[in-house]
Amino acid sequence: MSRCPTLVIVGRPNVGKSTLFNRLTRSRRALVADRPGVTRDYQSDTASAAGRRFTLVDTGGIGVSGEGMEAAVQERALHAARQGDVLIWLVDGRVGHTGVDQELAQRIRRLRKPCLLVVNKTENTSPELAAAEFHALGMQATVSISARHGDGVSHMLEQALALHRQAPAREMPPTAPPAALETNPDTYSESMRIVVMGRPNAGKSTLVNRLLGSERMLTSEIPGTTRDSVASDLKRQDLHYRLVDTPGVRRRARVSDPLEKFSVAKALEILEASDTMLLLVDARLGAAAQDVRLYREARRRGKSILVALNKWDGLAASERRRASDSLDLMLRFDQGRRVHPISALQGSGLGGLFKDLEYIRAAMQLKPGTARLTRILNELLIKHPPPGVGRGQRARLLHAHLGGRRPLRVILHGRRLQLIPKFYQRYLERGFSQALEPRGLVPIQVDLYQADSGGGK
Repeated sequence: MSRCPTLVIVGRPNVGKSTLFNRLTRSRRALVADRPGVTRDYQSDTASAAGRRFTLVDTGGIGVSGEGMEAAVQERALHAARQGDVLIWLVDGRVGHTGVDQELAQRIRRLRKPCLLVVNKTENTSPELAAAEFHALGMQATVSISARHGDGVSHMLEQALALHRQAPAREMPPTAPPAALETNPDTYSESMRIVVMGRPNAGKSTLVNRLLGSERMLTSEIPGTTRDSVASDLKRQDLHYRLVDTPGVRRRARVSDPLEKFSVAKALEILEASDTMLLLVDARLGAAAQDVRLYREARRRGKSILVALNKWDGLAASERRRASDSLDLMLRFDQGRRVHPISALQGSGLGGLFKDLEYIRAAMQLKPGTARLTRILNELLIKHPPPGVGRGQRARLLHAHLGGRRPLRVILHGRRLQLIPKFYQRYLERGFSQALEPRGLVPIQVDLYQADSGGGK
């Protein structure tokens, strides 16, 4: 059985690479906007067509030359292209053949990879006429599509996979792409999903690179370097983790760029689908109100939270005390907070971070039976019965059972549950947390089920 091929989408900026990636993966993972330079880091996902699985990689735009950030984006795109099996070279059918495309053709030939030239944005025009202008680029295989509308995309994919099948073994060594380019769908369901969040320039991408042991994420001292949320798989001591690096989140009042607003909204969607938030705080600046907002947002969504005070290694003792005190003050509402002083650049402090991650992973696998949960409920009721409401009426809680594990949910059955006030429900949640997970790293939600009316609360 042949291995899953890797198809890498390349091209100059703003030709529709991310739009094609999202269509083929049936997702909205890649950030899309009608302006060049939106994609900076490459990202990958698995997809299937005609009964065949493949890994698809979206890359940043490649131009003729560039400096600084632009040069770094191009180098990462070329790195992804070198590791792929087949290149899908996207050009813009509306703009036509450009000098940048001619230069890119020379770069692609030097890679010595099977390449399919794909003329995009050919809706409302003749596909043959749109493709004719690009014959001068000298690519043998050319197809025309509309990534936005889906026209010709299935045929394009068939052609790309056919190039992989036809490639001679001597030109295509059967070596697997690096883990940074590969997403294994079989391990995703068992992976602990960790989203790395924080303010701009806190060191999120540097930390992800350190954990992965590679320069997977593009890093820079310039705030806002990361625009898209990029997922990577990590295996450590036979345990699988899925790390998602997200763009820095600033206060809403300071955000005027619609693209930044969209990328932040997408990061919050990813938080919803995660198991744990790793909140990165720059120790040199201390905690800020935005860090607290992110912390509360994750807690509200029932997520486990670890806080990492980054850039700890370069601080004097007085600066360390100031950073710790500011964090303690801002997060004083949560007595169970876990804070790890680390250096993402140097790699110090990461051992303790992983110990807590491993503990959270184990706690998420808890499967307490109905008998144990009902016993805990009865002990809590004996200690503090539900408050009565007028004429001696009070709720009656009967039994408990497990309702879910990501997050941990306990379902309580009973009668007259509408009489239970919020403070008593919080008491029950604290009681179950202390009995099942005393370290408080994995929040436990308590839901009430009205036995006599079939409704819930």
